[in-house]
Amino acid sequence: MPTKTFRRTASLIGGAALATGLLAGFTAGPAAAEDVRPPVKSQVIEPAGTANVLVPNGANAGARIVSKPRIGKAAQTPDSQVWTKLFPKVIDANGKVVRNTTSYAFQPSLQPGSRPLCIDVVGDSQQAGAALELRPCDGTPSQAFVFLTNDAQTFVQNAGSGLQMTVEANGTVVQRGFFKRVPNESREQTRERNRLTNTQLFRVGPREVGVGGA
Repeated sequence: MPTKTFRRTASLIGGAALATGLLAGFTAGPAAAEDVRPPVKSQVIEPAGTANVLVPNGANAGARIVSKPRIGKAAQTPDSQVWTKLFPKVIDANGKVVRNTTSYAFQPSLQPGSRPLCIDVVGDSQQAGAALELRPCDGTPSQAFVFLTNDAQTFVQNAGSGLQMTVEANGTVVQRGFFKRVPNESREQTRERNRLTNTQLFRVGPREVGVGGA
């Protein structure tokens, strides 16, 4: 099934279910599948080695995801910088359930009468370098992310593309493959690879925990 057709079909199913559960005050009914769990509110996404958090550069669909300094000390971080973790049942293009995935809804978008907005890949792209943006939550694989380790800071892989969330030098957030060792790698190349690898590591947790802002 073509990606666009799959997204439209999934949107009717997943989007309706997400909107119903979220806009009912986070009191969704019984889980439709064993991998569906209640939402977890007030989460921050912190790039490794920084005092930044991931935020959209606007409040509407199409706003790009960027890394910016955290506002306030830990618990004071405003809703404009926090996310709600969702655990919808995600179905891939082959009709199989994608396990252990998380979607991230921009917390201010969780308002009665409006469609929640989630982190997504622009154009459902599977290409390295594609940017991340806000789009209406619909439960499709391009909005689903998987932690690759159980470490405090981990790689965050997009379920639709198999590529990792990555912070570019200008602060924009895109998806890229792993930065791999090259043959006969020099020390300078190793240092650069390690630096780039750190741009793919993130900590996700409650806003009360983490590096405080200004």
